[in-house]
Amino acid sequence: MSLSKPLALVIEDDPDAAEIFSKAVFDAGFEVEVIMTGDEALKRLDTARPALVVLDMHLPHVAGTEILEHARSSAPLASTRFIIITGDLALANEPVFQKQDVVQILVKPVTYRRLRDLAQLLRVAERGMM
Repeated sequence: MSLSKPLALVIEDDPDAAEIFSKAVFDAGFEVEVIMTGDEALKRLDTARPALVVLDMHLPHVAGTEILEHARSSAPLASTRFIIITGDLALANEPVFQKQDVVQILVKPVTYRRLRDLAQLLRVAERGMM
């Protein structure tokens, strides 16, 4: 069994939120990379194989929905788990997220504890699949 931590990408353009989210996911047992724009996220998802992606829906350059669709059309990212974060309550009820196999949709403001606890559950589930 490997002792290395699985990779998580936090894709969030607000620096304060990105800091809170990355700390929460790190404390849940993941290595974390923060990505601040949608175009950077698309490039990174073409080379990375994250176990988890925390994805804001409103990003500069490329929308979160486009990033999610891109990832879900990529066979190497088929097992990547997604937590969607949005400030748009109407967007949180979109059926596209059920179709894209999203783990959870969190509506801002999102607390450190809530995200950490959810990421810990996913980490435990991932270890159980090894």
